[in-house]
Amino acid sequence: MIKRRMRTIPTMVGAFLVVTALLPVLIAVAVPVDAVRSLLTGKPWMTLRMVAMAWVYLASEVVVIAVSGAQWLVLGGPFGGGRRLTDSA
Repeated sequence: MIKRRMRTIPTMVGAFLVVTALLPVLIAVAVPVDAVRSLLTGKPWMTLRMVAMAWVYLASEVVVIAVSGAQWLVLGGPFGGGRRLTDSA
């Protein structure tokens, strides 16, 4: 289980940082693409929505990872013995 987390956490955080760094470029590309597409076909602006959705998804994943890590530490981290929030003292 630790092995899986060692792959997932850095991947999610790295993807969030990359998308955040490239967000101005992605928006600058998405707006003209969607404007032309909207003028030619009358379809809504999907590319810009997908860029925004990808950023929100990655941001929420990073927040959930951080909160899960904080909960793990509060419960004793590696020395918690599998204790849960609902266990009585």
